[in-house]
Amino acid sequence: SNHYSLLVMTIVALTLVPIVLLYQFWSYWVFRSRIKPADHLEY
Repeated sequence: SNHYSLLVMTIVALTLVPIVLLYQFWSYWVFRSRIKPADHLEY
């Protein structure tokens, strides 16, 4: 690959990897507690 392609891929990776990691941490934080039988909602 030429230098420009590798540079673009590096910039994209350095931009998207932190976003993906933050999203994973956020989703873990939101869904960290277990659902209890008393929490069941009627529809």
